[in-house]
Amino acid sequence: MYDQIVMFFAVDFGVMILLYCLKSFLLKDDVEDMNIPSGDRL
Repeated sequence: MYDQIVMFFAVDFGVMILLYCLKSFLLKDDVEDMNIPSGDRL
């Protein structure tokens, strides 16, 4: 029983980290895409 609880929290925590990394990676890409054209214009 205890192992199942730990496993559940570990999976939940891993998914949360994965989503956070994916979101920050996508946001970083969006920022870079927005910055490149403005840099070319200047």
